Amino acid sequence: VTEMLQYSQSKEGRSWGEPASRFAALRRLGRPDDIADIVAFLCSDEARWLTGTTIPANGGMVTTAANIIAYAH
Repeated sequence: VTEMLQYSQSKEGRSWGEPASRFAALRRLGRPDDIADIVAFLCSDEARWLTGTTIPANGGMVTTAANIIAYAH
């Protein structure tokens, strides 16, 4: 969770983090260590055959930001 998202609030004063986490498979927002694990893997020999690949580090998020914002209101 970035500080921007953590402290951002909707017009009603609710945090964006709680509604947004409902759209992730893990039912929580990502933390810095989640991304660090991915970076460590990509820097390892195990990732040597990955080339030109997009790796979505989104915790299984399956919707768009617009849907999250609409849900928060």
